[in-house]
Amino acid sequence: MDVFARVVAVLFGVGNSTSLPGLFVALCIVVTFSLARRSRPRPIPFVVLRRAILPSRIFKSSSGRADIALAVFNLFIFGLMFSWAIVSISTISSAVTLWLGPSEPLHWPKWAIVSVATISLYLSYELGYWVYHFLCHRIEFLWKFHAVHHSAESLSPLTNFRVHPVDTILFANVLALFNGAISGVLMHAFGSAQALTVGGTNIFMLVAFLTIGTLQHSHFWMSFQGVWGRMFLSPAHHQLHHSVDPAHFNKNLGSTLAIWDWLFGTLAMPERRRQKLTFGVTGYERPHSLVGTVVTPFVGAATHLVHPRA
Repeated sequence: MDVFARVVAVLFGVGNSTSLPGLFVALCIVVTFSLARRSRPRPIPFVVLRRAILPSRIFKSSSGRADIALAVFNLFIFGLMFSWAIVSISTISSAVTLWLGPSEPLHWPKWAIVSVATISLYLSYELGYWVYHFLCHRIEFLWKFHAVHHSAESLSPLTNFRVHPVDTILFANVLALFNGAISGVLMHAFGSAQALTVGGTNIFMLVAFLTIGTLQHSHFWMSFQGVWGRMFLSPAHHQLHHSVDPAHFNKNLGSTLAIWDWLFGTLAMPERRRQKLTFGVTGYERPHSLVGTVVTPFVGAATHLVHPRA
C-alpha cells in the first residue's frame, strides 16, 4: 500500500476507531453525554464545550506530544516498513483447514452461517486481545515493550497509537493466530467463513470500536454498571486499567468486551462517579522522550534476558 492510500485508509477508514468518522461518532456521543448529565438543560457556550472535549492541557503536555509523535510513526513509518512481519489470517486459516482434513460442509441457511461467523470472529478477536494483553502484564520481557503504552500520563484517542513497534508486531500476530484458527474451523464446518462486514470490518467490531473503543483512551468518565459493566468495557473500565493504583494492576485486559475479564477474574468495576486516578508507570525513566519510548524497551528486554531477576 503506498503512502497516499495508507493516509486515506487511516483518516477515513470506517474500521479505524481513530479515523475522522470514528472521531465524529465519538464527538456526538460525548456531546450527548455531556448535555444529558446537566441538571439544568440550558445552552452551553461553544467555547466551554470545546474546552471540555479538547482540553489543551492534554495535547500540550509532554505526554500528549509523545502520543502525537508515536501516532505519526506507528501510522505511517512503521506501517509501511514492517507490515511484512505480520502473518496473515488467511495463512493461519488455510493451515488449520488443512490440519483438520476434508469434511462435508454443514448445509445451514446462509444467514445462520454468516451470523455464526460474525459472532465467532468477534469473540475470537476479543479473546486473542485478552490473552496477549494478559501475557504482556505477566511476562516481564513483553512488559518492557508494553509499558510504553502505560507510560502515558494523560489519555486521549491518540494514546491508542502510543505503542512500541515490537508490541504492535507481536499483538498483530497473536490476533492473526486466534482469528485465523477460528476462520479455519468455520471453513472446515461450513466451507465458508464469511462474516457480515462494513468496509471489511466485522460489524460487531465496528460498532464496538465506534461507540466504545474511540473513547476508552479519553478523559471522559463514562461508566457502565451492573450487567452492562460485566458485558462491555466502558471508558471508565479502561481508565482503571491505566491507573497506577496497585488495586487496578492487571485488570480490565479486554478490548471492548468485559466477558473474558469476568470469566477469568480480571474484571475491576468502576464506580458510577469519577474516581480520582493517576496514570503512568512508576519508575519509568524519561517516558515521553524518543529514547524512553523506542530505545529503552529494547535495553530493558535485553537486560531481562541476560539477567532475568534484574
